[in-house]
Amino acid sequence: MSETLTKEEKSSQDAKRISAFTLIELVVVVAIISLLVFASIPTFREFINTSRLRQASYDVISALRTARASAVSNRIEYMTLFYTSMQNRNNIPNFAYAYPIWSAVLVYQVEEGPIGGWKRLPENIFLDFNYFYGLETGGVVGADPDGLPYPNNDEVVQGDSMPIVRFNKKGGVEGSGFPCIQLRDNSTQDTAAIRVLRSTGRIYLYSFRGKLVQE
Repeated sequence: MSETLTKEEKSSQDAKRISAFTLIELVVVVAIISLLVFASIPTFREFINTSRLRQASYDVISALRTARASAVSNRIEYMTLFYTSMQNRNNIPNFAYAYPIWSAVLVYQVEEGPIGGWKRLPENIFLDFNYFYGLETGGVVGADPDGLPYPNNDEVVQGDSMPIVRFNKKGGVEGSGFPCIQLRDNSTQDTAAIRVLRSTGRIYLYSFRGKLVQE
């Protein structure tokens, strides 16, 4: 009887050892997973920021290409309008003295008016007018003098003081200069620059996060 009890005790002790060893393994695995998760957080944040800036770049490029394609196909001038709403309601903002609220782009035609409505850029991504080059800012011919209403928003965009890119019926850009549109991530200060060849109207992403890409 005592021999049987001894065997049972040994069996119970072995089971406890196995159970304890399994628990240690579980703790180690949880610790490793936790370390991996914490280590991946900065990379994940960088991925989100990069995706947001790239999406905004493609939104602007899409609006420019839509305006150019419409001008060529309809044989009439189309334009892309750029707007950043500031806390001081200044339509040609200085980012050093005012805080941007949102930015948006719009395809516009004088006779038809807004085409498809304003496209709002992702959160924290703004059109940095301080680094816009070669764009006209003299006004939108034929725009409603009371401004262009932004959808689902109380603000009114003044059509007489925003940067524009005008495409002629051949697809080229009207005016002088070399249009360059810069976007800025207000949380990371990363930038992306979009350029338009004036003679042909070719639109491409020139730089992204400080690196030349020319896509």
